[in-house]
Amino acid sequence: RVRVGYDTPIGKDLVLSLSQAFGRDVVAFSGGDRSALDATQWVTSLRERVKGSLSSSLRIDTGIDLEYRVTQYSLTAAVTDSIPQNENIDLPVSELSANVDAYQLALYAEAAWDVVPNLRLIPGLRLDTYLMSGQPRATLDPRLVVRWRVAKPTTLKSYAGVFHKSPEPEAFDSRFGNPKLGVERAVQTGLGVEHALSRNISVEAEVYYATRQNQASFTQEVEFRPDGTVQPLFWKNQAHGDTVGLDLLVRHEITKNFYGWLAYTLARSTLQRKPDEATTPTFFDQTHNLTLVASYRTDGNWEFGGRYRLVTGRPETPVLGGTFDADNDIYVPYTGPRLSGRRPLFHELDVRAEKTWVFDTWMIAGYLDITNVYNATNPEATQYDYRFRDQAPVRGVPIVPTLGVRGQW
Repeated sequence: RVRVGYDTPIGKDLVLSLSQAFGRDVVAFSGGDRSALDATQWVTSLRERVKGSLSSSLRIDTGIDLEYRVTQYSLTAAVTDSIPQNENIDLPVSELSANVDAYQLALYAEAAWDVVPNLRLIPGLRLDTYLMSGQPRATLDPRLVVRWRVAKPTTLKSYAGVFHKSPEPEAFDSRFGNPKLGVERAVQTGLGVEHALSRNISVEAEVYYATRQNQASFTQEVEFRPDGTVQPLFWKNQAHGDTVGLDLLVRHEITKNFYGWLAYTLARSTLQRKPDEATTPTFFDQTHNLTLVASYRTDGNWEFGGRYRLVTGRPETPVLGGTFDADNDIYVPYTGPRLSGRRPLFHELDVRAEKTWVFDTWMIAGYLDITNVYNATNPEATQYDYRFRDQAPVRGVPIVPTLGVRGQW
């Protein structure tokens, strides 16, 4: 990743910010001689932003976002454009390459208006234009946040907003996706309270609800081309889902020697992938999520910190056993309802120690990070034997100590 930023004042209380970022992501896997995939994504983004005060009661934040994303695929697989009539046909392996381009240009504006000393309104509006696989799209997202300080230590807050995002690049690829896909949409709402227990310690609580429509999901539907041939759709805007939850946060502000927080989320996230399918949890539905973070800095520039996480396991589809397919000489798994099971509870402790040496114009620090201190298994998947009778967990990241040095000028 490379990021470059530049700030300059314009007028008395406004600041112009320019920032550019460039990044590259690579994903690759192999399934033997007959299947492999390499995907490389290049992302270039540019933001021009103006923010500051127009008066004692009005602040603005407005700007332009531009993003260009190129995803390159290299696929090795048995692929055909026709639908075979005989299931036992052994298709030859082909090597295919494809590029998917996506452009996004957005204009946004947000204002913070102190209507009266204890009431602040934060309206916002964002216009996004997309060009995905040569297909143009546009969305308009209104948003509003309200903050009301009912007493000196207590503030009530509420918000509502519309959010859009484009499908993943592979979903609107011209060959293996659907270039006619629309943009996905969500509406988020929430209501909360913030209360200061002391100068440095505060408590926050919030309930929220989000509904997601027009989500892209896989389909087996086909469309007929003008020449009479059949083209699979692969993807269609047909899924919708909901998320409801409660967030609790106890926070100690950053002080000279200490900061930390305790956060807990109770949530339920569901998705209906097709109109005729049952609603199930999403792949990332986690009922309980507890995080504790603390860090202490000594007067001698030593800093000691830690993070503990306790999270409900993600949903998974249980495999109940296997049956023997004599025609193909293999065992075939039979499963329970989709995403009706869960992985074991996730829990992990990470710690960090750092020593900093400060000079006139620069400083240098050495640190030790230890991820998963007590080497918890935290399964990421389940592996079965060939008959689907015995199983074993595929463990997550083991204990990982890391020594490092960082400098700042």
